[in-house]
Amino acid sequence: MLKNKSMQIQSRKRQKKKTISLLMILAMSLGCLSFAGFNADRAFAESANRQYSLEGARYQLYTDEACTTEAMDANGNSAVLVTDAGGNSGSLNMNTGTYYAKEVAASTGYKLDTAVYTVTVTESNTEASPAAFTSNEPPVYGSPVFKVFKTSIGEGYEDYSKFIGAEFTVKYYDVADKAEISDLKIPYIANATAEVVEDTTNIRDLLQTQVSSSVMWEQTLLKMKDLGVDVFVEIGPGKTIAGFVKKTVPEIPVINVSTVEDIDAAVEKLAELAK
Repeated sequence: MLKNKSMQIQSRKRQKKKTISLLMILAMSLGCLSFAGFNADRAFAESANRQYSLEGARYQLYTDEACTTEAMDANGNSAVLVTDAGGNSGSLNMNTGTYYAKEVAASTGYKLDTAVYTVTVTESNTEASPAAFTSNEPPVYGSPVFKVFKTSIGEGYEDYSKFIGAEFTVKYYDVADKAEISDLKIPYIANATAEVVEDTTNIRDLLQTQVSSSVMWEQTLLKMKDLGVDVFVEIGPGKTIAGFVKKTVPEIPVINVSTVEDIDAAVEKLAELAK
């Protein structure tokens, strides 16, 4: 009997030691990972205007090089790194191992980075010294190139050598900053975000974003459908937008107004649909 008790106590001690050892291994298998994104033409972007920002780029971490399986951080959350205005991200606590990072959302004014970055996290990577990778963020529009052709509009001035030395100054004019914006009378949907805008708080930023971002036309139409829009009216020459509407939300009728004569027909059609 005493012998059995002694064996049980020894077995529990061994189990306890194994558990402690396992916990220590798990604790040591964590490391930190961060990211820094830098513009290929950073000097231009920083001196140009608010159409460019390194803030908000999102890089998803994956466990496979094909980037099909999302990695999780040490807390079980999807491992995503988001850059600040300086192009740097915070750090994530990750299990040690090799990960693959790919940009899933570009920041304002920059193209989506299609490269896949390999980064290895080890036990030596702490928050003060995380494993890191650096990307090269290409702007949508790089440094502009201008070429001036100066010609004479009069007769007897064929000596073009006299044109040498003319100087031209090119300045950026921030229309969005200088434009006067009145209070909204009705809400509208911004094509850059496909979200409803009800006041003027973010209109200037949205105008800047609109210049350098893709138009979320399909999402805009679907948003309007969700809001209960039951008819679209396209005003202007051509039927390009009407074609997009028919393709995206074919169940909603669209009326095209290209000429003055189309106005009466549109009014009649709207009255008919309202019955």
